Amino acid sequence: TGPPDSQFVVVVGLAQDRLGIAVDELVGQQDVVVKSLGRLLAGTRGIAGATDLDYRRTVLVLDVGAIIEEVLAGERALREASR
Repeated sequence: TGPPDSQFVVVVGLAQDRLGIAVDELVGQQDVVVKSLGRLLAGTRGIAGATDLDYRRTVLVLDVGAIIEEVLAGERALREASR
């Protein structure tokens, strides 16, 4: 992590599209097993599932493809509305 006023951006991509996601902290990188969220949360856009990290912490895993599609759809809608 950096100084308290630092901001981090994680750049993610799908095919030729790239997107920057602002995050509070960079913890590291590791391979994980993604688990289903169950019936109640299964349709949540932008979330692929969850995983258990060290020290019994459970974190959500982003669905990068769905997030990029959502952002691009919003940009297209804004362009169409401004015409």
